[in-house]
Amino acid sequence: MPKIPNLENWFDRLARNKMHGAAVSTAGTAVGLLIMTAALLPWGQPAQVMVTAIGLAHLTASSCLFVAFAVLQFYKSL
Repeated sequence: MPKIPNLENWFDRLARNKMHGAAVSTAGTAVGLLIMTAALLPWGQPAQVMVTAIGLAHLTASSCLFVAFAVLQFYKSL
């Protein structure tokens, strides 16, 4: 059994530990995945490509922010 069974518990744990930046980045990653899931709907080829690109950009930015906040948190703990 994992320590954190779902995304909501993970988000709550980050917020409780005052890691608000990482919590926002986690939420941004979830939003990026939702946007990419919306791209699976039959929008037509140009729209699907644009929605997928927006989802990937959102996911990439959120992931980079999460890594930056995690490194900052690690640096502060030293």
